[in-house]
Amino acid sequence: MARRDAAAKELEFIDDDVKAIDKEIERLTAAIAEHDAKTGRKSLQQTADVAGQAAHRASADFKARMENIRRLEPLRAMCADGFEDFVPALERLLTATAGADIGGVSDEVTAAEKSFAASGAKWLPKIDEARQRIIAELSGLRGRRDEVLERIRQHAAGGARAYLGDDTELLCRRLRQGGMVPRVLCDIIEVAEPEWVGAAEALLGRDREAVFVDRADISAATSIFKEGRREFRHASLVSLNKLEQFRAKPERGTFPSIFRSQDPDAMAFIMRRYGNVRLADTLDQFNRPGRAIMKDGLYDDGLVRSHRWIESSQYKIGKAAQANALRSLQDQAEELGRILIDKGKEAHAAEQAFAALKNICEGRNDLGACAAAFAAAQTEVAEAQARLDALDGAGDGGLRDKKRAQQKLKEKRLEERKTQQKAFGEHDGEVRSAERRLGEGENVPGSELNLRVARSIYRKFFPLYSTAKGRAVYRDRLDAAAQKGFAEKHRAIAEKALKDANVSDNERARIERRVRELLYDYFDQFGMSSQVGAESEPLREVKPWMEQLISDIESNELRQYERQARDAAEKASTLLRGEFINALTARIGKMERELQSLNRSLYAHPFHNERYSFHRTQMVEFQPILKIIEIAKTSPEALDMLFRGDVPDDFPHKDTIVALEALLEDPDKDFTQFEDYRNFYTFEIHMEDVATGRSTRWEQRRGTGSGAEQQVPIYVAIGASLAAVYGSAERRAGKPAGFALAMFDEAFSKMDGKNQRQMMSFYKNLGLQFVIAAPFEKRVAVLEHMDTIVEVDRIGEQSRATVVELKEKAKRELMAIDPDLMSEDELATRLAAE
Repeated sequence: MARRDAAAKELEFIDDDVKAIDKEIERLTAAIAEHDAKTGRKSLQQTADVAGQAAHRASADFKARMENIRRLEPLRAMCADGFEDFVPALERLLTATAGADIGGVSDEVTAAEKSFAASGAKWLPKIDEARQRIIAELSGLRGRRDEVLERIRQHAAGGARAYLGDDTELLCRRLRQGGMVPRVLCDIIEVAEPEWVGAAEALLGRDREAVFVDRADISAATSIFKEGRREFRHASLVSLNKLEQFRAKPERGTFPSIFRSQDPDAMAFIMRRYGNVRLADTLDQFNRPGRAIMKDGLYDDGLVRSHRWIESSQYKIGKAAQANALRSLQDQAEELGRILIDKGKEAHAAEQAFAALKNICEGRNDLGACAAAFAAAQTEVAEAQARLDALDGAGDGGLRDKKRAQQKLKEKRLEERKTQQKAFGEHDGEVRSAERRLGEGENVPGSELNLRVARSIYRKFFPLYSTAKGRAVYRDRLDAAAQKGFAEKHRAIAEKALKDANVSDNERARIERRVRELLYDYFDQFGMSSQVGAESEPLREVKPWMEQLISDIESNELRQYERQARDAAEKASTLLRGEFINALTARIGKMERELQSLNRSLYAHPFHNERYSFHRTQMVEFQPILKIIEIAKTSPEALDMLFRGDVPDDFPHKDTIVALEALLEDPDKDFTQFEDYRNFYTFEIHMEDVATGRSTRWEQRRGTGSGAEQQVPIYVAIGASLAAVYGSAERRAGKPAGFALAMFDEAFSKMDGKNQRQMMSFYKNLGLQFVIAAPFEKRVAVLEHMDTIVEVDRIGEQSRATVVELKEKAKRELMAIDPDLMSEDELATRLAAE
């Protein structure tokens, strides 16, 4: 029990120590976060993380695009015929992208992808039709397989017979429901001569499924057969009242003679239909006048000779043939199952190929764009990481090293706790076992009940002995034993010394823990120290540091103030670098990426034969800040000279440092101008002629151009502003998109139809969701870019609204007949055809 209590106290001591270590780790984490905020490391880390995420997204988009291209492989077989320019474009794309890597997308890959996207958009409806045909074939195969399996199932369940046609089986079912007993000819006859089986099956043909009923039921059966004339088209009912005169025994050598049956009506039916057909073994016999048949199925009906032949799997007469028909159905079901699996794989591949083609034709990010975005993100990550490495090289006063030391100490304490917990469990188990033994019966030695019984026996027998005589004898024995017990005395001294050592060790641990708690309180109040930490040795490290610190406080107070002033200057410099310059660098980098994205979209949408682009120019008064940002990218240590007042004359960036300090310390300067980085630039729209390459600024054209030339730049600027506010230009295919509404009244009023369509396409590329109010006659120019048209008709004081939704197929058809989207050759061909 004492060992268990000692283990419990040790566990409690370790838990307290772990809590203190956790508190120290939290304190160090907060100090590291504060240091990172001062030096701008947190902002840089966020920039690196955002750029890394952008690189990951670009890589994922590239892989998805490559996967879509790989899934186009089945289109080679689907589009073998009737796809003139599509198959060469597909082959070129698959060949060009084989082994393509995001690290370098060649011009050949880009050209092949653009050519394929243009060709694929044109052939998409026809490819969809080919896909639908494959799906229809799959559905038909599945239906046939299910019908065969259902026939097999019904035959096994005792229902429909597998060798009978559906109409015959339905007629028999209706007759049975009417209380009749129908019989089918193939069930009640047998072919007695096996060599004539093929000829018999072929000549009887559909008559093999002729249905017989009792003579008393013929009228009722005829009524049922007449009412179901649409259901029983391939079934037949025998007229029994016309068979009486044909009950004679068939003559030898005639066709009926090869059959055997216990049903006289069946033999009479065969006699009536085929009684005058001779069996011919040779051509001489076959050429005689009248009807004749040979074993191989050659048949003469008296006027025309023909071959009668049926697959052996379709035989129905007799039990053996019927069993073969069932096995044939089972084989057919298995074969259909195999074909269905292959066709299912083909349909699945066609579905994937069509979806991939659609994604490639409709996707905005091609392989080149993904590779460019990935390269830009990687460059940004490398720049941010280089600056982080520079900050890490400057050091953080040993905070991270101390945190790692505390974490290792915690791991060590936790391992000790596991060992101590195991010992505590063992001792606790022993205590519980002893407690159970104490509570057991009187026959268990050492139990409480056994002790009571022993005491009772002792009290019973004690009066029977002389205690006075026994006491003297016991003293003699005790004295003799005492002279021999020096080893026991030394053992007792050793045990006491060990207990005292344990007590001293526990006291030392308590004092050490108290010292660490006081250190935590000191660091909370006066900040962390780079010389010692809470894990330092109290006597070897903490005490000398404490004595030196007391000496510095008592004798060097002025130097302390000097250090505080220097720390304040360093803090101002680090705050400027961390909270201002690093944030500006990230925001300006984002602005440049957005401008590049807008210009790429504008490059693909020329207006009145001109390409628009956004450009920026630095403001002169803010050039020191922009220069400092460039310096921080290449030489971050140069920013340490800010607010020092003693910049050396040979320092390469002295002029920029002095100019920035003068700008920031100007009391008349409105500091709010520095908060928005867009104040550092002026933004302009440039127009470049597609044919000549001549560039014009919007400031030069304003007031002198045509109506469209005046209006297009305004709408371009509106679209760019809305995309910047919504952040819609950064969206990617397959990613959730938010609300990006753009509403216009009388939109694009001075533009022609081609420029209107280009502007709508530009807005869609920016991810904007636009609502346009315009006269009814203007709808032709915008139909192909709208999802819903609401036509409002006003008659007097009443108004009526008609809503029309445009699907993708309708938009493609509208684009196909748009003259502005046709080449001169296509337009000439269409005019000639009309």
